[in-house]
Amino acid sequence: DPPKESCRVLRGRWFLISSGVPLTPYDEETDEAIEQAYQKLLQRAETESSKAKPAESFEISEEVKRAVAEGRPRTILMKLKFKANKWKFTCADQAQTGDSLFSYGKSLLESSYGVQRGFGAIERQPGEVEEEMMSNEIGHVIVLVHGIGEKMWSK
Repeated sequence: DPPKESCRVLRGRWFLISSGVPLTPYDEETDEAIEQAYQKLLQRAETESSKAKPAESFEISEEVKRAVAEGRPRTILMKLKFKANKWKFTCADQAQTGDSLFSYGKSLLESSYGVQRGFGAIERQPGEVEEEMMSNEIGHVIVLVHGIGEKMWSK
């Protein structure tokens, strides 16, 4: 049955990872800001890696500040670390630190959450194992339209 009430479908590229809670997509505005910062970070990484020596190690980062309905504003911090001629990406959603020592200490006690791009790998469910045995090449496409005949012939 279709939903009784209308609902809004959101496209999610970036998800908040919280223990015990399914991946939560960011709102569209925050999602777009994170994606822009991520693309900027990748461009910087491409430029920096062309100049880097294999033994060199360094880090580049981008920040996205976001307001939350309750509590302290938060910062999404993305880092790309270059070490042993490889890049490693990390991203975290954390409370912003304030100017005072008290607010800094409080922000350290507040939770920091992981952030990931895309929903991630989805494991095969029971009954889907057969799909792994099939080739990746598509041989036939079958289109099934259900219910249109009854509507056509009932006139």
